[in-house]
Order: sequence, then structure tokens, then C-alpha cells
Amino acid sequence: MGGLLSRAFGGAREVSPRQEMKEAIAYFVVLMIHADGSVGDDEVNVAMGTLARCRLFSDNTNQEDFALLTRMERKMQQDADGLTGHYAQVLAQDGWKYTAAAILSDIMLSDGDIDQDEVRLLKMLCDRAGITEDELDAIVATVRAMRRAWTN
Repeated sequence: MGGLLSRAFGGAREVSPRQEMKEAIAYFVVLMIHADGSVGDDEVNVAMGTLARCRLFSDNTNQEDFALLTRMERKMQQDADGLTGHYAQVLAQDGWKYTAAAILSDIMLSDGDIDQDEVRLLKMLCDRAGITEDELDAIVATVRAMRRAWTN
């Protein structure tokens, strides 16, 4: 009774591994956008642009990416703690943890201000996904250098 009836009545739905990975990255993108307490246009624009360039999302339209971010935002408001642990495990198991850390670093750096809540979120994801502090430092430094090259 779990499959068709559950979906028809709003219960749990089966998700492909590819879709679950998209949801995991989108979930952490939403957390990062909200981490500093405000949702800035720079962060949203960088998030949408980054997802559009990410091969994982290449079969999505901008509207589908935005709908996914909106759905993840609703999920975050319902069960942030449980989903954070679950999606961190998804990223760690499927090898997308470094990609996710780079995407979140880009969003964190997008408004020019690095908020301590953003740093805490990024470190928490890395800790749960198995990224060392040295690896995170290298990722952030690389993203910062790329942003500098793009803007100069």
C-alpha cells in the first residue's frame, strides 16, 4: 500500500537517487540562503545561477529549480533537524559533498559579508558529510579566488 496510494494521498513518495541528490543540494542551498537571517537577491541569484550550471540540474528549467528550492524551503520549516542529517548523509554517500560545499561557499561569499551563522552551517555540513577542515579551507579559498577572477 506504500506506493501509489501514498502518493495519491500525500504520503511518502519514492524518489530516484538523482532526484534525492538534487533535493539534498537544494535543501542546503535554502539553508545557506536563510543562514544569515535575511534572504538577499545576491544569494538567490547566485543560487539559481549555480544550479543552472551544475550538471546534476542540467535537465531542469529555471522554473523547476525555483520550484525545488521553494519545496525545500517548506520542508526546512517543517523538519530542519531531521532533514539536515538525512541530506548530509545523502551527500556523503554519493560523493557530491565537495560539490555541495563549493556551491554553499559561493552563496556564502556572494553578498560580500561572511556571517558566522553561514560559517557554522557550512562547517556543520562538512562535519556531517566527512569533509575535513583543511579540505573546507581549500574549497573556500578556491571559490573566493574564482569569484575574484570573475569580478576583476
